[in-house]
Amino acid sequence: MEAVWKNHNPLLSRPILNPTMRVVSHGGGVQTSTLLVMAARGDIGPMPDAAIVADTGDEPKEVWEYLDYIEPMIPFPIYKVQRGDIIQHIKRGKNPNDIGQRATLPLYLQDGGQMMRTCTASLKIDAVTAKIREMMGLTKGQKPPKDTLVEVWIGISMDEKRRAGGFPAKPWQSVRYPLLEADMTRGDCERYLAERQIKIPPRSRCRICPYRSDESWRELSPEDFEHACRVDDMMREGGTPLKGMDSLAYLHRDRKPLRDVDLTAPSMGLPLEDDCFGVCGT
Repeated sequence: MEAVWKNHNPLLSRPILNPTMRVVSHGGGVQTSTLLVMAARGDIGPMPDAAIVADTGDEPKEVWEYLDYIEPMIPFPIYKVQRGDIIQHIKRGKNPNDIGQRATLPLYLQDGGQMMRTCTASLKIDAVTAKIREMMGLTKGQKPPKDTLVEVWIGISMDEKRRAGGFPAKPWQSVRYPLLEADMTRGDCERYLAERQIKIPPRSRCRICPYRSDESWRELSPEDFEHACRVDDMMREGGTPLKGMDSLAYLHRDRKPLRDVDLTAPSMGLPLEDDCFGVCGT
């Protein structure tokens, strides 16, 4: 791997000149943690003004423990924000009297369909955008000045470059993929951290995320797996589907109760497992 500050792929990503600010959309995982360290050490630049990490209410505790570990190494602020709790959104789906808008997961339906995923946009992207607006001093509904352009760093690596370009940026945002510029894969990120005696972060995603392979389900701690099973059971409680659905929903693609699935059987990975705009799992 050549010097990481050279842009190997300028057609895929490049910094912009004189942005209003530079912000890392921190996913809490390997790739964006590597970006934070690279920026702190001057291995990628210019230096961001801040990083923002969104809490969905269901991240493993190890994600926040790692954030506490790495934060003292970073010279710019890391803001933790929350715009709702995914578990509460699911519980509201069991309340027939609830009329508010809900974030939804890509749950597998008994009739063979799959629910639309809005959780990433509602609970992560919107939360980060709201914080950026707050940092710019904007009030609710206020439009940014015409010359506003915020550079948003996304932690997509070369082995996942097919995911680049899908981030739903606002007109006043310019999305940048520094790991593509550095020609770095996820494995390169892990080596970069290890060579500097920095711990490798855990995978960052909700404990109940349906975009999991059987191996990924097995990797959950017993406590987190039981939590996922309880949520899975709750979605079908009383034999009724979630509000707005005609079919029962499941966390596992086999469309069986999670606690009844044979997770030791050979299985293929999920082609859409990480298809979350580069915001989840990075």
